[in-house]
Amino acid sequence: MARWPRSALRSRRRALCGGPAKNGVKPGNVAGPRQRRFDRFSVNAAFVENMEDVLFVYQMRHDPAIPEVCMDEPCKRLIGETRRAVPTAPGRRLRCDNEYVRHGVAPIFLSVEPLTGWRRGSVTERGTRRDRACQVRELLDVDFPDAAKTRLVVDNLNTHSISSLYDTFPPAEARRLAERLEIHCTREHGSRAEYGRA
Repeated sequence: MARWPRSALRSRRRALCGGPAKNGVKPGNVAGPRQRRFDRFSVNAAFVENMEDVLFVYQMRHDPAIPEVCMDEPCKRLIGETRRAVPTAPGRRLRCDNEYVRHGVAPIFLSVEPLTGWRRGSVTERGTRRDRACQVRELLDVDFPDAAKTRLVVDNLNTHSISSLYDTFPPAEARRLAERLEIHCTREHGSRAEYGRA
C-alpha cells in the first residue's frame, strides 16, 4: 500500500481544515491514496490444472443428460434506515440519511446453468457446509432429477468437496449424491472464472 509522507499530509490538512489537525485527521476531510485491488496468485502446477480443467468444461457441447451448473454463495449485507427519508418534491430528489443500522448478512446460494439460461437462487440464514450440502441435494433431486451426472463448477473453497455431503447426510445418501456429481474447481481466489458470480 502506498504511504503519503507526513509533510504532504500536514500541508493537505492545513489546506482542507484551515490549520493543523489536533490528535490526528478530522474524519472525512483528508483523502488518502486510492487503493488498487487485484488478485495475487502464483502460476504453479495447481493453478494451470484448475484453469485448464474449467476452460475445458466451458468448451464442451451442451448435453441435456449432463447439465453444467455453476454454484456460488455471495453474501448480501442487510441494512436498515435510522431516520425516515425526506420525501421528494417537484425538482427535488429523495433525500436519505447516510446513517444506517446493520442487520447482519444473508448468504445467497446461486446456481446457474449458463448454456440454457436456467438459474435458481435461495437465501439461507448461514452459509455453512451443511447449508451448501442441502443446496447440492436440492439441485440434484429437485432441479435435475433425470440427469445421470451433473457437472458442478465451484470456486476453490474447503466447503466445496464431497466431504460436506458426508458431514450432512447418512453415508448411503451422501454416496448416492456423490455418484451423480462431477465437481470442477476454479483456481484459488478465482471466483471470477465462474458464471455464477457474474
